[in-house]
Amino acid sequence: MKMLTIEAAGGNIAVRLPVGAMVIAFVLLLANLAVATLSVTSGSFDLSLGDVWNTLTGTPPTDMAVTIVWEFRIPRLLVAILVGMLLALSGAVLQYVTANPLADPSLVGVSQGAALAVVMAIVVFLGTTGFALPALAFVGGLAAAALIQILTYSRRGDEPLRFILTGIGVAALIGAVISTVLTYGDIDRVMSALTWLAGSLHSVSSSELQWLFVTALVIVELLVVRSGGGRGCCGWAVGFRGPCCPSHRPSAYTRRGRFATCADGADGWLDGVRRRPDRARRVR
Repeated sequence: MKMLTIEAAGGNIAVRLPVGAMVIAFVLLLANLAVATLSVTSGSFDLSLGDVWNTLTGTPPTDMAVTIVWEFRIPRLLVAILVGMLLALSGAVLQYVTANPLADPSLVGVSQGAALAVVMAIVVFLGTTGFALPALAFVGGLAAAALIQILTYSRRGDEPLRFILTGIGVAALIGAVISTVLTYGDIDRVMSALTWLAGSLHSVSSSELQWLFVTALVIVELLVVRSGGGRGCCGWAVGFRGPCCPSHRPSAYTRRGRFATCADGADGWLDGVRRRPDRARRVR
């Protein structure tokens, strides 16, 4: 695989990027731009690309264009991009720590734990709305992951295969509980819960966008920046370390106590971030 190395700080820091993956990422970026353009120009109130550009630059054709672009279409577009990015990141983390390219949050029960928390809050515990629901979903997903980790703990060490199989069982159990609550709950509350679980960009506003943007920054900072403690990228998240594919091993280089992760293949097209090995001591 051809690699492109970008160095900074006098060569002390280097980023290695696979050329093929960068080409794919560039093509996907162009596709995203095309979809974004279609999203902000089409709808019940059609706007030309020139009208959208003039609105974004401060010379809108009408006041209605300002409302449609800034209050409806731009927030929905950005929220969709951020949600897709976070979904991809969650899948990449699980694929990395389980060494399984098919792993995802819905397979190992994390998504089901989040769904159960929301369903219980809406159907059983009345009056839960607003930002409390995303917070409960986060707690539910975290609790499900912790439960799976506890069930798979062994003195011989954590094994990705055991984690996946246990997660499948926990996901089935939680799914059964969700189905029971939705079957015997009040029909109006059940419909509200199903609508929330299905998800929609219809009522997205700038406040949701701001919260999601801050959340994305925190998550990316935790996973990418603070995961370089010698265990491999994101390896601390579940408690064991495992490569994204068997041909790559997570490694780290340290110099004077400072770590920089070299997680080959951890996220597909960021192949590695490393300190210069000729001035570093390798840690396994």
